[in-house]
Amino acid sequence: MAITMNWDVIKGQWNQMKGEARKQWGKLTDDDWDQIAGERDKLFGRLQERYGWEKARVEREVDTFFGSSNSDFARGERTEARSDANPDFARGQDK
Repeated sequence: MAITMNWDVIKGQWNQMKGEARKQWGKLTDDDWDQIAGERDKLFGRLQERYGWEKARVEREVDTFFGSSNSDFARGERTEARSDANPDFARGQDK
C-alpha cells in the first residue's frame, strides 16, 4: 500500500524529527541536516550523494522511515518519529 506523506507536517516538525533521522542516516553531516530543513528534494539529494543510492532506493528508505502502511506520522497525525527504524539503513547496507 502506498503512503502519502505530508511533507508540510514533516517540515513543520523537522527539528523534533531530525534527531531520529540522524540515527537512521549517519553519513549525513550536521550541515546536511541544516540544509535539508525538512525539504523532501533536499533530503533525497543528500541521501543519493552520501550513500550513492539511486532515486528508487532513496524513495524506499524515506518511505520506510517516515511512514508505513499503519503509520499516522506520514499523514501528519503522529507527533514523534518512529523508534523502530532499521539500523541497517544507517550503515547503507542493502537487504
